[in-house]
Amino acid sequence: MKSRNARTLLTVAGVAALGLSLGIGAVSASDDELGAWIYEGTCASPAQSPLHDIGDLDIEDHGRASGIAGTPVAGPVYEEDEGISTSLDELTASPHVVIIRASDDEHAPIVACGEISGEARDGKLEVPLQPVGNSGVSGVSTFGPPEDKEDKAEVVTQVQRGAAQAATPTA
Repeated sequence: MKSRNARTLLTVAGVAALGLSLGIGAVSASDDELGAWIYEGTCASPAQSPLHDIGDLDIEDHGRASGIAGTPVAGPVYEEDEGISTSLDELTASPHVVIIRASDDEHAPIVACGEISGEARDGKLEVPLQPVGNSGVSGVSTFGPPEDKEDKAEVVTQVQRGAAQAATPTA
C-alpha cells in the first residue's frame, strides 16, 4: 500500500512540475508587472527564445478613462508601446505570436497569447490576446507604421486582468 501511495504522489508531483515548466495551469499574474514578447511559432508551440522584446507592461495613466484598442474598460489597463525591427509583412509571412508572461522574465509562465495573422486595415493589424489557462489576462496588440525611422513597425500592447474575453477592437 505504501508503494502505491508513493507512486501516486510522485505522479501528481511530476504532472504539477510539468504544468509549471510549460507555463500552463492555474497561474495568475502578479499585480506589479507583466512582460510581452514576439516569438516565432504558434500559441500552442512557440519557439524557445523570443525574437523581439515588446517590454514591461505598466498600468496606463493617461488621465482619461482606461481603454483597450479604443474600447473603454473598467479597471486598470497594462500597456507598452514599442518600435520593432521587423515589418508587419515579415511577421505575417510565417507564424508569429505575441506572448504575455506573468512577469518581465522571459521564462515566467505564459498568461496570454495571440497569433499575428490577418490583413492590415489602414496600415494597422489588431491581434487579440487570449488568456492562457485561467490567468484572466487578455487584451490586444496593435501593429502599425513605425514612429521612428530606425524601426520597421510599432506595436502597442494593452492587456487587462480578470477580463473574461479579449477586448474586441472597435472598427
